[in-house]
Amino acid sequence: MAGYAQKGDIDPKTGHRYAENPNKGWIWDDQYWSEVQEPALKAAYMNTPAGLIQTVMDDYNKKFDEYTRKYNEFDKNNPFVFDKVLGEERAKVSQRLDPYYNQTLSDYLTGVDLQRKRGLEDERKILTEINQDVTKLTGQQQLEAQDAIDRSREGAVDAGLYTSGARLRAQGRIEEAQGRAEDQTLQTAERKTKDVQLTGERQKQDLGLQETRTRRDIEQERQYQTESQSLTEVDRLQKQRAFEQGQYAGVFPGNDPNRYQSSLYSLLGA
Repeated sequence: MAGYAQKGDIDPKTGHRYAENPNKGWIWDDQYWSEVQEPALKAAYMNTPAGLIQTVMDDYNKKFDEYTRKYNEFDKNNPFVFDKVLGEERAKVSQRLDPYYNQTLSDYLTGVDLQRKRGLEDERKILTEINQDVTKLTGQQQLEAQDAIDRSREGAVDAGLYTSGARLRAQGRIEEAQGRAEDQTLQTAERKTKDVQLTGERQKQDLGLQETRTRRDIEQERQYQTESQSLTEVDRLQKQRAFEQGQYAGVFPGNDPNRYQSSLYSLLGA
């Protein structure tokens, strides 16, 4: 609002309104007001303290309006939608990081599969060896028992006791001992077989649990790095945009130009 009289106000010197032209019989004259009265009133007002303050305020408001116009113009021409930009950066970071994490997981799974394969091969080998040992040992026991029976028979023949009850009882004891030894061998082999199978099963469980945890850890690390690097890049882009917007809009009214520029460049880490 102007601080000087307006055209509808009464001039105390003439008693007429400021827009009334004395040269035309005091009729209302907008041209007389705009060309004669208003410039004179404005010039007189500007020489007062209030006028000087008004001049400063008008200049500030003009600069502020220009700054605001350019600031908003930059926003309109360079929109920045955070979620959209973040999504774009996530895609870029994922494209860069996914090959590494996919290869890391692939290498790990290859190692796990190799451990499973070797564990299965070792288990089969040990079980085969146990079976072979059992077959060999029981065969040897049977031979030893048969040799003992044969010697018993020969001794009985020499003594004339081939058909005696004593020989038959001795043969029975030999066969019984051979049966017990064979049962012991089979029981021992069975325990070893169960131990091997139990160890193999536990190894499978351990590898399965380890695989689950490693898959989880790799995926969590992938997600963390993707989000962290994406947010870092979005933050950099925001600061870069703020710098460019500040450069485009110019120095904020009332600010020291040097400090303003220094503040802008600090956004870039300079």
